[in-house]
Amino acid sequence: RVEVLSCNYSLQYNIFWVRGLTDQDQPVMFSLKQKFDAGTWLDIQGKVKAHRDNLTQLNYVKVL
Repeated sequence: RVEVLSCNYSLQYNIFWVRGLTDQDQPVMFSLKQKFDAGTWLDIQGKVKAHRDNLTQLNYVKVL
């Protein structure tokens, strides 16, 4: 589970970049085609793409 902290639209990629915190307080970032409001809890599935400065970037994310 992930709590959405921010959801920003990217004109270049035509997607929303989502930043959030997992239920284990791990910061994550991923992209989605739809917008979600801050504070929304999402059940997601995806693959780890990279570990950046105290942030995990996810790829192939699907909202369950």
